[in-house]
Amino acid sequence: FYLDLAEKARPELVGPQQAAWLKRIDADAENLLAAHARCEHADRGAELGLRLVWSMRRYLMLRGLLGLGHRMTVEALARPGAQQRDEARCRVVCDAGQLASFMGRYQEARTHLEESLAIAREIGSKQCIARPLQPLALACLGLGDRERARGHLVEALGEGRDLLGDLD
Repeated sequence: FYLDLAEKARPELVGPQQAAWLKRIDADAENLLAAHARCEHADRGAELGLRLVWSMRRYLMLRGLLGLGHRMTVEALARPGAQQRDEARCRVVCDAGQLASFMGRYQEARTHLEESLAIAREIGSKQCIARPLQPLALACLGLGDRERARGHLVEALGEGRDLLGDLD
């Protein structure tokens, strides 16, 4: 039930219904945290946990709960069965990296974002490749590696153009 709620809320947290959905998730925040904890022991818990934290990321960011979001993503990624190099792991490890970067933990962010990018290349998803590049550049900047940051931004621009071209 709570995974379904989080998945329905995710796209609604941008746009005219944002306030109503924030209020609804606020009311069930404790239940969503309990659902996250329950994934530790549930059948298919790794898969469900990755879906749940990916769906909750936007909410947690909007509410300024970066530390909680980071903890939840790292826990979900560490569960047995969550190591499969697929799109679900790719998305969540990217989120973990982005959250770590926002918290000033640039080395950790770079590690997560490089893993996300490697998985994205393995599975051949243009969208998944594009997603970690900009936050990876910011993490590299935070570490003082301007050259690598520039390379990631140039690649991000190229990938973004390719994705827009695919829409034509």
